[in-house]
Amino acid sequence: MQRKRPTIADVARTAGVSIGTVSNFINGTASLKEGTRDRIEKAVAALTYRPSSFARSLPGRAPRRPKNLDHLPRLLVAGRVSVDFLCRVDVLPHRDDRITASHIDKALGGPAANLAVAAAGIGAPYALDVELATAVGQDPESDWALGALSKLGVHALPIRNTPNNRLSQAIVIIERNGSRTIISEPFELGEVDLTANLDIQPEQRPACLHIEGFHYETMTASIARFHQAGWKARPRTLGHRHHPGPQSPV
Repeated sequence: MQRKRPTIADVARTAGVSIGTVSNFINGTASLKEGTRDRIEKAVAALTYRPSSFARSLPGRAPRRPKNLDHLPRLLVAGRVSVDFLCRVDVLPHRDDRITASHIDKALGGPAANLAVAAAGIGAPYALDVELATAVGQDPESDWALGALSKLGVHALPIRNTPNNRLSQAIVIIERNGSRTIISEPFELGEVDLTANLDIQPEQRPACLHIEGFHYETMTASIARFHQAGWKARPRTLGHRHHPGPQSPV
């Protein structure tokens, strides 16, 4: 039987520290007490843990989260972020047809990203501290998406790399009558991704985990951990239907 590769969560559990502390140790982003560093080093050696190059790059991928949001209710959304190409046409073409769109727009998309941006835009007196746990690549589009989310008030947590190492894409064909046809790439966040890369701790404020509906059943163990920490958790009940990005006027 093939041995499961140890994760950062395994190191944290063995060393008796948080995942964030292990991340700081790996990336050198914070000073640690000698005893803490020693426990982590022993855990890494015992587990023969080797952080991936992507894991090493996570702290630097997204802009830092503002500290002045800690007093607000926390919303963590898990799911897709993508770049959407919105094609506007009079009517959907038939098979083998060739038509010209009136114009093609590029927009930030993905059901989870849309929800996170909408929540971040509510503002006072119901403002939220909004985060998006998602998968991105190492391409310029991924950097663009992370920056766009930050400008829209969402702190992105890129917890894994996409299989093809680039941001997920979707094509949205919009007809004059408002009908839409959406073609998107496969996207999945597995159970190990959420539990291995997020430090789940009790909050001194209201906290909620919101998961895209089609990911919900694969994350039951993670959801249980959030519940144990006092979080509320719920799925996005619209399932896997994809919607154009929040920057789109659709």
